[in-house]
Amino acid sequence: MLAIIGLIIVIMGFIVSFIKRKKQAKNTALRVGIINDMQKEDGLYKVLVAYSPNNDEKTIETNLYLKKKPYDSQIILRCGEDGVFLYKYPYMYTIIACCCWVIGGFLCYISR
Repeated sequence: MLAIIGLIIVIMGFIVSFIKRKKQAKNTALRVGIINDMQKEDGLYKVLVAYSPNNDEKTIETNLYLKKKPYDSQIILRCGEDGVFLYKYPYMYTIIACCCWVIGGFLCYISR
């Protein structure tokens, strides 16, 4: 009985992982920005980022203020009606999927 419950929980982990990928693929507001310049001001990093709002050749440059220094020359931006912001990866789905895998595997292990 515990093995069946464990397998169901493992399958739920894969379903959560699939939903996360599907949501991220449907998000059309994400753009890749190229960092052109970076300066430190008042404990924040002022980053000049160039991005294409319509995925064409024309780019727009904008300033972003970040708490942490970006270590890559490209960052992912979330473009919306209220402006351009740094995209924060939703780790909650990853944590839930991993917990399902661990708990399901543990239940399968103790059912032996």
